[in-house]
Amino acid sequence: MSRPSPPPEAVILRLARKAAGITSPEAASAVGISKARLSQIETGSERRLGVYKPVSGKDSTIARLAAFLGVSPDRLDNAGRGDAAAVLRELQQHPQPRQPVPAGGSAFGNVTPAEARAAEAYIELFRRANKDRAAEHANGTA
Repeated sequence: MSRPSPPPEAVILRLARKAAGITSPEAASAVGISKARLSQIETGSERRLGVYKPVSGKDSTIARLAAFLGVSPDRLDNAGRGDAAAVLRELQQHPQPRQPVPAGGSAFGNVTPAEARAAEAYIELFRRANKDRAAEHANGTA
């Protein structure tokens, strides 16, 4: 049996990861899954005993990946993953508390201080943009 085509959300997530220049190990680590599981999600299949079987990521896993990669809830909706889009919207409304930075290290792992500052600035811009969009929706100006 040949490998099945990946589902639309898998294609979107893989392309977003590659466009951002993020490696599979980096993305997997950032969202708390194994590299093997990320590969299964991005290909939409796993191989067991020489046979490909379709797989689908849990809504929360797809949402965490989308949040990390900057994929919008609308794109997940359009890909047929309304369940993950709903979780992503909730994540955007209620961001998780920041984890403390390890002593002498970075919350981003093995990066230079300049890279960590740049990543933190980008994340803050993303958070502000989401708050602004939420306020526009609440005010009916979106």
